[in-house]
Parts: sequence; structure tokens; C-alpha cells
Amino acid sequence: MQDQQAFEWYLGATAHNLSTFSNPLSSDLQNFPAGVNLMANAAVLGLGVPLTPLTLLAGPHVTFVLLELLGLALTATGWYWMTRRWLPVHPVAALLAGALAGFGPGMVSHANGHPNFVVQALVPVILDRLLRVLAGRRPVRDGVVLGLLTAWQVLIGEEVLLLTAIGVLVAAAVWLAHRRPPWRPVLTGLGLGALVTLVLVAVPLWWQFRGPQSYASIWHPPAGNDLAQLWGRATRTVGADPWASAAVSMNRTEENSFFGVPLLVAAAATVVLLWRSVLVRVLAAVVLVSCWLSLGEELTLHGTPLGIPGPWALLEHVPVVENVLPTRFTLVALPALALLLALGAEGLRRAVERYVGTPGPGLALATVTAVLVLLPVVPTPLVVDPRPVVPAFFTEGRWRDHVDEGGSVLAAPPPNVADARALEWQAAARWGFPVVAGYFVGPDGTEERGGQYGATPTGLTTWLAEVAQAGTEVPVGPSERAGFVEDLRAGRVDAVVLPEDRPAAAALRDSITSVFGAPRRLGGVYLWDVRELTDGQG
Repeated sequence: MQDQQAFEWYLGATAHNLSTFSNPLSSDLQNFPAGVNLMANAAVLGLGVPLTPLTLLAGPHVTFVLLELLGLALTATGWYWMTRRWLPVHPVAALLAGALAGFGPGMVSHANGHPNFVVQALVPVILDRLLRVLAGRRPVRDGVVLGLLTAWQVLIGEEVLLLTAIGVLVAAAVWLAHRRPPWRPVLTGLGLGALVTLVLVAVPLWWQFRGPQSYASIWHPPAGNDLAQLWGRATRTVGADPWASAAVSMNRTEENSFFGVPLLVAAAATVVLLWRSVLVRVLAAVVLVSCWLSLGEELTLHGTPLGIPGPWALLEHVPVVENVLPTRFTLVALPALALLLALGAEGLRRAVERYVGTPGPGLALATVTAVLVLLPVVPTPLVVDPRPVVPAFFTEGRWRDHVDEGGSVLAAPPPNVADARALEWQAAARWGFPVVAGYFVGPDGTEERGGQYGATPTGLTTWLAEVAQAGTEVPVGPSERAGFVEDLRAGRVDAVVLPEDRPAAAALRDSITSVFGAPRRLGGVYLWDVRELTDGQG
């Protein structure tokens, strides 16, 4: 839920920036007044900008759902198109490959709230253009188009582009061991592509790494794949045991492998039987290396550490790459497995045709075999939960009487990685006010410029979080009260808002009342108008 709320906020903030002619790379609607560096977050600007009219007209919720639906479908279509263009396979084999690449377990898992990973439709198009560059026929045109596509993908999802690039490097190493491209036109095309990309994204990338509210890196807990996840069953697949899936995965949105035994066996058989094909060797290398990298710092099996060092030690201190969750490397293996499936099905079809002398039985057997292989990864519908109701205080515009221009709202407790419902209040109010704190990634304030999730806690926000967690009133002394008022002034807070139906609402109400006085009940919230308390400095 929180990831969905965060991405809807990114879409809304982008639309608000464009409609108000504000800087599209930053927003102070969260973490007021310091703001949020949108480029340093997964803000999907490459999607939010072109879809701004829809967001302004129908709201970010509609835009988000559209991205989820079209993202999966267009990604599958893109891989079908690329398979048909570059692989000598039957259209049915290409269709099954596209379906696996677009609707595989990792893709469906990220559809729980990560449109930056769901919308991968540009990846096969980028690879198609890269292959054209390697052919060396029209290096200038192909290089420029490659640069344009790559720049667009930077603004959609840099992590997907980075994972793709690593997969391409692995593929190139194997391919170059067997083939020699026409170097001059290839280098011309690649150089032009890099130049076009750099020109288009130089400013956004500078803003991301050196601009306001930027950070150098962010620590992640060990997030490698359990070995059992490679051949296991994902939560949202036919006949799967959700608890067994949860036992070997990071969370429901990070079930990045779960290929199932039949698919892995089919891929291995394809590699053995078609080993003479350079393409098969390339794809096999991509699958093996990406799965190997996904295992993290130490190999585990069914949650038990095996004492065997994983490959992540080689990359965990490499700039930029260190910010990737190792488990996500298997997203590179998914389309490679899909292409191996297509090649294997085509090989089976041709073998049967040669044996029986007619085309029909070969296609039927290959199709049935491929479908049986894919049965363990057939997705089931995602679980849909009711959206929290936004209080009438925001939907009916009553907040306007209590929040001045330049002031902000402090939610009780403030939004964070575990509870981002206050971000939906802004969408209901057409982004008319900023909020203190939030769900984002920003600097931790250290000299090392590390990153952290959410705002640096203040005395007031820490206290509110403690009350919400304890569920009972937490008393404070005069010095804490004075500090809380200073925190209000620093955040330019005009209104402290507590929804009546929020968990621990009674404890929060009584605690806040002990500091700021009695609230008003208005539009489904408890409201503390603190403008007089802060002498208008909110």
C-alpha cells in the first residue's frame, strides 16, 4: 500500500510541478520546507510528464492503475515484437516468450506497487536498436535513436536500465568471443548514442547526485535470493502456497525469480541440445550470471545460511551498483529464459516436422509442451485492498480556512515508510498544501552524504510516532513542549491533523491536547490550528 501511495504522490507532484511551471526535478510538497529531490527517488518522470493531462483530469490513482495495466501488457508486447524480429521462431513461440517476459512472476510481484519495474516496454526496443547498431548498417540514425530511447528509460527507471546494461555486458562478452562486429560503424553508433543520452540527461543526473536533497548512496539490508526462490513458486501463481513463497522471499513486491522447476529444466535442455548456437550460449550466460549475482552476500537455502560467500562482495562497494538490491538481478534472467523457451519450442517444432513431414503436429506438440512448462508461473489476480477514506476536511476544502499560503500540515503521526496515507490527502486537496516529513529517500545529514528513508526525525515527530506505536498517552515536560513549538515553526506548520478513525487516535488526541490544547472536530479529523501558537511563523 505505501509504495502505491508513494508512486501516486510522484505522479501527482510531477503534474503539479508542470501545471504551476515549477522545477520538475524537485518538490516541497513532502518534507516541507526542505523538499524532496525527485530525481534521487523513483519518481518515474518519463511516465509522469507525458501522462500529466490524465493525472490532472482524473487523479494520480487512475494514472497509477493505467501504468500497472499497460506496463505489463506493453512489456509483453515489446518482447513478442523483438522475438519475432530477431529470432527465427514461429509466432506462437514468440507469443509465449512475450507472455513470460511481460507477465512472469517477478513482473507480477512488482505490480503490487512498483511501476518503475512494471513498465519495461522500452527495454526490448532499446535492445533492438542496440542490435541494429552492432549490425553497423546505419550507425548515425541507429545511434541517435538508441540515445533517445536510453535517455527516456533513465527518466522512467534507472535501475531497470542499469540491470539491462549489466545483462548486455555479459551477453557482449560471450558474443564477442565468437563474432567480430564492424568496429568503426559500431563505435560510431555507440558513441553517438552515449552523446545523445548525456546531453538529454546531464542536468537531471547532476540534480540527482549533486542537487538539493541529494545523497551518495543508501544502505540496504542483505537482500539476496534464497536458492529455493529460483525454482520455487511465487505467491501470485496458480496453485502456489503463499506462506512457502513468503518464507524464501524478501516481501511480496520482491519475488523476483520463482521460475519453477519445469521452466528451468526446459531452459537447461534447450541449452544442451542447441549448444552450437551462439545465441543460446549468450542467453545461457545471461541467465547464469544474473541468477548468481542475485544470491547476495551469502548463499541461503530455505532461510538457512550455508556459510558459502555469495558474489555480492564483488559489487557491494561499486558506485551506483551498490544501491541495487541483489534479488532484482533475476529480473534480467526472466526475458533471457523467455527467449530460450522460444528457441526450445522452435527446435522441438522443427524436429517433429522433419520426422513426420508435415507442419501441424510439430507446432501442436511444441505449443502444448511450452504451455505445460509455463503452467507453474501462470499468474493469478493481485489482491486489492480498500483504499483508506480521505477525511472530508480535505475532500470538501475545509483545510483552506486553516492553512495559509506558505504554511504546511503536520499529520499525526507524520507520514513515513510504514504509513503514507497523508500523501493521499494532498491529492484530494489538489496539492494545495505541503506536509511535514513523508515517504521518500533523502540525505541523512552526515558528511558521507548517505541516504535514508524519510525525513530526519524531530522531537515532535519522534514523540508522535512513539504515541502511535504505544497506543497510550505519552506525557512530556515543559522543555519538550517548548521544543515542539520550535519544531512547528521550523516546519512552518499551520495545522496539526489527526483523522478520527486512525489507529491509536484516542492516545494521539489526548497526547497532542496536553501540549497544544483542545482540538476542533471538523470533517472527520481532530484539528489543532496552531497559527496563534507559532505567532504566524507556520
